[in-house]
Amino acid sequence: MISEMVFFGTVLIVIVGAVMLSVKKQAMERKLESNIGKSEIVNSVHDEHWKGGIFYVNKEDPAIFVEQRSGNGFTINLGRPTGWFLLLLPFIFGFTLFLFARFV
Repeated sequence: MISEMVFFGTVLIVIVGAVMLSVKKQAMERKLESNIGKSEIVNSVHDEHWKGGIFYVNKEDPAIFVEQRSGNGFTINLGRPTGWFLLLLPFIFGFTLFLFARFV
């Protein structure tokens, strides 16, 4: 019973997260389309925003995900509270599952 609840809870969290991410992406695309011609784009290439060469920290950059300096992919902007939350979310989720499995 408990394992089924944890499974369905996990599935529900993933589905809700995917829907929220999709809605946020569409809102950001609409905002970008409305700002065409305005110069609010922040350049993420400057060395001063890269700590240790791998961590991107820029409070003025509204983007949560930015392109990596080398290679393919994206990294999280740790200058934003949402970036820290996304970084810690898997650990919080895993710890919660550990507590459920341990004490239930």
